Amino acid sequence: MGVPDGVQGLELLMEKIRIETAKIKKLDLSANDVTVFFPSDLAKEARGEEIIVFVEGLFKRPNRTLKVRQELAKTLARAIKPFFKKTLSQCKMVEVFVREFDPEKDGFTALRL
Repeated sequence: MGVPDGVQGLELLMEKIRIETAKIKKLDLSANDVTVFFPSDLAKEARGEEIIVFVEGLFKRPNRTLKVRQELAKTLARAIKPFFKKTLSQCKMVEVFVREFDPEKDGFTALRL
């Protein structure tokens, strides 16, 4: 599932997510380091009662403790809740999953273009 077509204001929400994430100093990220995607909702009859957020690619670092990752999850939930409560009145819950990424175990490369 994704965000239904026609939801207005996603660009502003994307910026809010970037800014709120960057405010967590122990993550050591700038707003420009944060990438946000809103997949389209492919199901025409989706109930849309839950918004589920996945944080992917958050590199494992000593300062990114469980407590810091939990702070990120709570920060993102609080940041997006008002938007979806207003735009998707049927939405009853926001869930945020923060997945730590360990490049030594999971594989990673980046090539500059």
